[in-house]
Amino acid sequence: MEVNKNCDVQALQRFKLCIEDYLTSIPRRMERSKSRQIIQYLQQAKQDNELLLHYLQLRKYTENRFQNYPSDYLVDYHVTFLSIMRKGVYGVLKNPDKFGHRIVFLDASKWNLNELSVNDLTVGAVLIAETFWRHPEVLKNGIIFVQNMEGFGRAHVQQHTIYHLMRIKNIMQSLPISMQKIIFIQFPPVLRFIFDVGKHMFPKKIISRVSPQTDL
Repeated sequence: MEVNKNCDVQALQRFKLCIEDYLTSIPRRMERSKSRQIIQYLQQAKQDNELLLHYLQLRKYTENRFQNYPSDYLVDYHVTFLSIMRKGVYGVLKNPDKFGHRIVFLDASKWNLNELSVNDLTVGAVLIAETFWRHPEVLKNGIIFVQNMEGFGRAHVQQHTIYHLMRIKNIMQSLPISMQKIIFIQFPPVLRFIFDVGKHMFPKKIISRVSPQTDL
């Protein structure tokens, strides 16, 4: 992404001055609070035009992630992410479809609960999304999420608490990437419980993009 093709450089410089004024005026008590991660992110962003553009695009997500769910991101999840990809739980097809959608897949048959929690998979999905943010065509065309839920059982359902479902909803709504369709290759009966709860939390627009509908 080239800055001079996406944003007025002078406007970026003015914004950097605003960040500098903000950072110098922050009370000490805020530096010790959960806002510390946002402050550190801004300190880094003001030195990097590309990162600053990403902050402007992702401000809602960044603040949601660091302010609402800071404890979920304290672990080095990039290590967990590599483990997820190597096990084949998540994957991304090399080429987009004919409409330019990137295809992300989840293979639940390879999800071992003794090795990976539902939180690990959620953060893994976010890290995949973060890699897409540097690709303008993905921001424009969106993604399709294909899920093979074979092997998804009661133990998996028990990890999907109300807190977890709400977190998924909040993160999805703050992402700047459009979820064009969510496709289930397998739809075990126990999965219906999650949908019966989740469909009342998620916007109708997202629910309408689930396929097959299976009387949702």
